Amino acid sequence: MSPEHKAIAAWLALGAAGFLLVPWYALQDSILSAAWLSDYSGKDNAPAIVQALAHGRVWLVPLGLGLLAGGALLSPRLDRAVRGGALLALGSAGFVYSLAQGFLIGPQGWYFETLAAWFGPLASGQYGMGWGAVLVGTSFAMLFALGLAERGFFNGDTFIASIVVAVALSVALFTFFPVVKILISAFEDSSGFFSANAFFSRLFTQKIWGAGCLTGGTRCGVAWNTLVLALLCAV
Repeated sequence: MSPEHKAIAAWLALGAAGFLLVPWYALQDSILSAAWLSDYSGKDNAPAIVQALAHGRVWLVPLGLGLLAGGALLSPRLDRAVRGGALLALGSAGFVYSLAQGFLIGPQGWYFETLAAWFGPLASGQYGMGWGAVLVGTSFAMLFALGLAERGFFNGDTFIASIVVAVALSVALFTFFPVVKILISAFEDSSGFFSANAFFSRLFTQKIWGAGCLTGGTRCGVAWNTLVLALLCAV
């Protein structure tokens, strides 16, 4: 087996472990605790395969089918370019789907009423993604990285491709996503609906633009304090 095939097999095995063995949803206690093993097949602790077949969370099935389909990419008869294209398609589709099902389905079912009208109500909801979801998502992301290398990106170096994809996803997850979430929340009113008035009232609040420190008795807003600090540092 070539190094490329070994890499594909390793990431598929990681994804299979996440789908078949590891709790899919976030645990109340640490996974290092043995408490969840006492109710391994329960709806809170079960891996994705059990969640789908026994607890009505059938939307997880496509993830397992995607990993199963990935086994066909281990065939030595596949051309490198064809295998690379298939890895890109499978990796991107699996990763996007794993995120989409997590964001679109919540504890009460569909997050959006439009989806409930299109597809009907769900038998059950779901909570935060756990280690099983992390392993499956990582597997698809790394398959995508291997596809980039197979198609000639990064001089065909699978290690560099994997590092670049991992860093890019880490920045998106831990930097861009929280910032975007905060910016979106600025447009929401107290009921959770989008409101331009709520945005402008937050943007032009006295806490940001207040100039009370010039007249005494109160303090200036954050914007002016930040500007003064920036000017002092520049000087």
